[in-house]
Amino acid sequence: MSLRYRLAIFDFDGTLADSGPWLLGVMNELAPRFGFKVLNRADHEAVRGFNSAQFMEYINLPAWKMPALLTAVRKLAKRDAHLIPLHAGTAKMLSDLKAMNVGTAIVSSNAADAISAALKDSAEKIDHYCCGASMFGKASKLRQVLRRTGIPASEAIYIGDEIRDGVAARKAGMAFGAVSWGYNNIEALKAENPDFLFASMDNIAERLKSA
Repeated sequence: MSLRYRLAIFDFDGTLADSGPWLLGVMNELAPRFGFKVLNRADHEAVRGFNSAQFMEYINLPAWKMPALLTAVRKLAKRDAHLIPLHAGTAKMLSDLKAMNVGTAIVSSNAADAISAALKDSAEKIDHYCCGASMFGKASKLRQVLRRTGIPASEAIYIGDEIRDGVAARKAGMAFGAVSWGYNNIEALKAENPDFLFASMDNIAERLKSA
């Protein structure tokens, strides 16, 4: 069977991992050090419609502090990898893609070692890791994966939970698949005109098989 997409590239936090509650706690842990607003549960729901620039403005975080903040978050993610659960059905979905001979990769702002630790046994189901992206640097990481695999952008899809994932996919010339269970809400993701909107984890392999 010939498939339209031979490569599925995933974001990690929010997409494969249910890291939202953890990230909220970590951001509040780092707030005094970096001088931005402490977030409560109401804030967390409010920012789900924001893009990255809007979020930074909301918490009063200047752009020049972002690289250091990402470094600190990555360090804590490695510390807490064992505490971050995967979304239900992740392992089966990755196995289903393998059975379909669809290549897999992860492009994330998180670090590869923290992601691998959180994935546990499912880490071996990922063919390529291209991690440590800057806040707005995912497109270049996506292009790196394409060069590494030799698969054209037209035969690859980036699957993520944020507005910036959609922007990165378009810049890299590939399809964007938005998941409904992550950081940005459905309304914000729909505004990016995703090629696919996945309602559940088991929906991913099913939809790609019939694309």
